[in-house]
Amino acid sequence: RRSDPGCHLTLGLHMEDLQEDRRIGPAEAARVCDILCMHGYPMYCSWAAGPTDAALLGFLAAVTRQLGGRDVLFAEFGAATRSDDRQADRLWGDRLLDEKVAGEYIERAFATVHAAGTVGGLVWCFADYAERIWSEPPLDDAPHERHFGVWRPDGEPKPAASALGRWSGRERAAPPASAWSGDLDPARFYDAPLQTLERLYGAGLGDRLARSVL
Repeated sequence: RRSDPGCHLTLGLHMEDLQEDRRIGPAEAARVCDILCMHGYPMYCSWAAGPTDAALLGFLAAVTRQLGGRDVLFAEFGAATRSDDRQADRLWGDRLLDEKVAGEYIERAFATVHAAGTVGGLVWCFADYAERIWSEPPLDDAPHERHFGVWRPDGEPKPAASALGRWSGRERAAPPASAWSGDLDPARFYDAPLQTLERLYGAGLGDRLARSVL
């Protein structure tokens, strides 16, 4: 702030920072950040409906806003796709999506984070990794990370790329009024964070946030 008082500050918070108390959640970040961030992937979430559960993202954004009291940028979401990669297929199986299905998921994901009133959304990531570096860390131990690209290694776009153009420059939606003001006490949230998230999401609050766009 001393270098540039007009520059907005943020830092990356992940879904795991909501699921457990890591001593830095939305409330702590809000003490120094102008905008809060959230990263979320249904493929990593045991309580999501599956790897294409786009409603989860709007829910995570709304919880982050409720806990931190600031605007939210959904700074990372995406989908790993299938390819001719036996190691990734063996370890990640049905959590890898066909490219067409991944594109449809990215489209719905943009819609849900938009409906949640975020200031924007960023897709992970630019391109798949070239096979010649799959043996290098961390790609050797995390083979699914090789295939999150919106473009293929040869520079050809996947179907998900079209969603970037359709959602770029959209006017921001107003954040909806909290659907759970009586059920989510920010001061007590981290007494049982995972159980609270599962209870609220299981009650259909994520679907309510996304109902108008899905």
